[in-house]
Amino acid sequence: MLKDLLLDIIDILFPLLLYQFVCITNKTFYHKDQRRQMLLGLMCGTAIVLSMVLPTTITNDFDGDLRSIPLIISALYGGYMGAMISFVFLFVCRFFIGMDGFFISFIVSFIICAAASLFGARFYKRPPKTRFIICIILTLAALTISWCASVFTYQKDGFYSISNAFQIGLLHLISMCMSVFLMEVTIKAISMQEQIIRIEKLNVTSQLAASVAHEIRSPLTSIKGFLQLLLSNAEGKGRQYLEISMTELNRMEYIINDFLNYSKPQIESIEVFSIS
Repeated sequence: MLKDLLLDIIDILFPLLLYQFVCITNKTFYHKDQRRQMLLGLMCGTAIVLSMVLPTTITNDFDGDLRSIPLIISALYGGYMGAMISFVFLFVCRFFIGMDGFFISFIVSFIICAAASLFGARFYKRPPKTRFIICIILTLAALTISWCASVFTYQKDGFYSISNAFQIGLLHLISMCMSVFLMEVTIKAISMQEQIIRIEKLNVTSQLAASVAHEIRSPLTSIKGFLQLLLSNAEGKGRQYLEISMTELNRMEYIINDFLNYSKPQIESIEVFSIS
């Protein structure tokens, strides 16, 4: 059983790796929530089917397969759409496996999916550590629900020995940790790509601001010089108008200096102070 559960981890992680590959290589796809949720639901649904069917066909709904892991991941990271799609995969796969224990399996899976969906609404707004803790708590809750269901249906053979229970619980936690790691790496990679693009746009903007400021500053200097010559000989209202023009030119020059500082920040003031 331990060997089968280890293979189950691979069955779960492989579809999530495909999801990560698609999102990282096509970030515009990632920002389209419906498509992203549908893709995650399909990948988690595939992982559920692989976990239930491979490496050996399921003989007991509570023998420790890892179907609850992708179900929780789809509900948390994929929203209601991802949870619904993966749950449909689980429902159809379990139906074709057989009707023995079908209804109790359906109820248990529905409870797990509903519990995870309660946290899914504002899941992305939480910090990564909180998201990780929520996933671990839901994994332990899913194990507890499955164990209670196995007691209710008297499916206890080979499941409640201390060694088996410890192995199953540990593999569930390891599988969830690795799944969360893949999802968080995907989120982090997309965020880093956006930051790089934002920095490149800021660099282009700063260079454009510098070139425009220099082009405006040259004729502005000439205009300011001639206004100063006219101001020295002006009288009456003409002088008043020229003073207003000089004030506005000084204001324009201040704005242009701000553009230059934006493109190449400079130290505005230097102070001498004691380090001690």
